[in-house]
Amino acid sequence: MLSMRIISSAIFFVLFFVALFVPQMELLMLLLLALGAVAGIHEFMGFGRQRPERPLLALAMASGLALLVNAYWFHYQYAFLIIGVMSVLALAWATLPDRPLAAERVGLAVTSVIYVALPLSLIMAIWRRGVIGEVDSPQHYIIFLVLVTWASDIGAFFVGRAFGRHKLAPTISPGKTVEGLLGGVASTLLVAIAMKLLWDNIDRIFSWGEVLGLALVFSLAGPWGDLAESRLKRSAGIKDSGQTFTGHGGMLDIIDSLLFTTIIYYAYLRFFHGVNVL
Repeated sequence: MLSMRIISSAIFFVLFFVALFVPQMELLMLLLLALGAVAGIHEFMGFGRQRPERPLLALAMASGLALLVNAYWFHYQYAFLIIGVMSVLALAWATLPDRPLAAERVGLAVTSVIYVALPLSLIMAIWRRGVIGEVDSPQHYIIFLVLVTWASDIGAFFVGRAFGRHKLAPTISPGKTVEGLLGGVASTLLVAIAMKLLWDNIDRIFSWGEVLGLALVFSLAGPWGDLAESRLKRSAGIKDSGQTFTGHGGMLDIIDSLLFTTIIYYAYLRFFHGVNVL
């Protein structure tokens, strides 16, 4: 139900803001991102032809949590080691007797950690770098990412619902329309412009060219991430990646756009703003 989606999104948004700006609630950020990582990995590994075996699923979830813990307490210095060890252990599991679809299952496990947990851990790492004084205004970098990505999703949903006539990718996601995409682009640009005009910290860290450029990229990358997840669901014969209390399908249905935009955003911050989490 739409009302449930709005209420649940508002709850998550409030909790996210509290975790970002209230020092006493730092662990709440870890809890929220851990929930997203564990649920997302579980759903992604369910895209295979058979249910994931529990040891491999547990390994992938533990690796995703390890990335977040590494970002929170160890400043991301063990990220490559975590992914490497996880890959080796997954491949070692495949050598055991009676492991049907081993290549598919190992591929899903390793990819789930990179696809789901890596972007979420980057958000954590950027924020924690600011907490220890190595990144200026980390909260505002993250708020810009989340709000602008969210604006694209919301604008596309409402404009597509009201005016959508031309299918964007009917074989992948029949509900998405060209009008919805354009609505998402417009809403993304409007939110980014409003943040630049009304939020001093955003105005200080990003120029007008950066704000408009990033908003435009997010408005296209976000739907691309949504379509990619829809393709995976369709190939697996699944309507929703899972079920959450949000009324919006699974966790991946909620964060798929953010997973794409976060990687692009970090690459930009790394090379043009000197934000390096390693």
